[in-house]
Amino acid sequence: MSYLYLEQEQRAGDLDKQQRALVDKVSKAKRDLTPKERDEYWTMEGEKNSLQSSSRQLRDQETDELRQAVNFGRPGGSRIAGLNQTDKRLVSREKRVADLYPHSDVRISELVRGMALGDWGGTTSEVRDLLTAGATASVPGYVTGGIVDRARAQSVIFRAGAQTLVMDGPQVKVAQLTAEPAVEFLAESPERDLTDGSWTFSSAQLDAYSAWLYTTVSIEAFEDCVGLEHTILNAFAKQLALAWDKYTLNGSGISEPLGLANMTAIANRVNEITAVGPVDGYGKWVEAVGKCLSAFHTPTATIMPVSTWSGINSLIDADHNPMLAPRAYTALEEYVSEFLPSGANQTAIVGDFQELTVGVRTPLTIEVSRTAGDVFKSGFVAIRGYMRWGSYLTDPTAFTVMKGIQAPDFAYLEPPAPPA
Repeated sequence: MSYLYLEQEQRAGDLDKQQRALVDKVSKAKRDLTPKERDEYWTMEGEKNSLQSSSRQLRDQETDELRQAVNFGRPGGSRIAGLNQTDKRLVSREKRVADLYPHSDVRISELVRGMALGDWGGTTSEVRDLLTAGATASVPGYVTGGIVDRARAQSVIFRAGAQTLVMDGPQVKVAQLTAEPAVEFLAESPERDLTDGSWTFSSAQLDAYSAWLYTTVSIEAFEDCVGLEHTILNAFAKQLALAWDKYTLNGSGISEPLGLANMTAIANRVNEITAVGPVDGYGKWVEAVGKCLSAFHTPTATIMPVSTWSGINSLIDADHNPMLAPRAYTALEEYVSEFLPSGANQTAIVGDFQELTVGVRTPLTIEVSRTAGDVFKSGFVAIRGYMRWGSYLTDPTAFTVMKGIQAPDFAYLEPPAPPA
């Protein structure tokens, strides 16, 4: 591999630094760009965009060549064979979505301030160019990716290991592995007949649902507050993280993703333990791990309601000492979520969460209003953003759904029910 794209990325980065230096120089002098400086800026912009486009093409070409070399002779190649070109945008827990996009200096606070108050002072032309009719703006992929990365850091399923797929459209065709060829042992013989084996995949459609993000900010905050960018990003990220956890874990499947807690062995091919009963030991969790292992998956985490977690971590032995957990349980990372069924019959999930993929369609769309609802008379600005997302299990047998758990009465630890 020549890695020529790295050289082009470096040159594009150098041009970006030169542009920033020019903007900083003008900003410190409190003046606008001169005609000569403006021509210089846009010349660098055109050259930078050309280098970035060429770099992406070269990188994709060289990556494909490397993947073909590595997968030569391997049926199906990647485990997620149905994603083909899409697997380049499959982001694991350790990586960032924002890194898939060219760097952008757009700040949502500046964008919203401009749309709400008409204040474009100190903003770059890139920010101003994003404003469209109707106070709606499509946030660049790099900035949207930053929000997604913040949300992933707060989401239980992503901390447990779920992956992110960046979607180009409202629907993506993906493949689910349903069977692999078995190894055959037959004695040497002229009559030996090897049965044809094949990798079997079922085709499924990953649909994107709309996730609505909403917050309000006072006009005084826009004008006076420091750290507004951080506040807006965190508000959006938290709402997005809660939506991911709620629907991937307990979605009904009706106009929303089907959550793990509502999947069954017959309909969805997950492993299932029903009527778990009282939390009086670790046996059922060991059984759940065993079901995943029998399907050739090593589970990495368990997610459960707060009271189930409290019950299992309050276990004591006959001598009233804390009960020692077996290795099968201690190998799991523990997470809690208020979105799993709780109460009298609770549900917990054990699995290899790398087999859970959340598809996110970027970019985020931002809408701003000073008249929606009661914000006009209260002196606030309403900010609404929305993006599309969906979820998918690469291999459902990597998960065991534990239902009918009777945990001790730790109801006071559960979050209050949302108002009707």
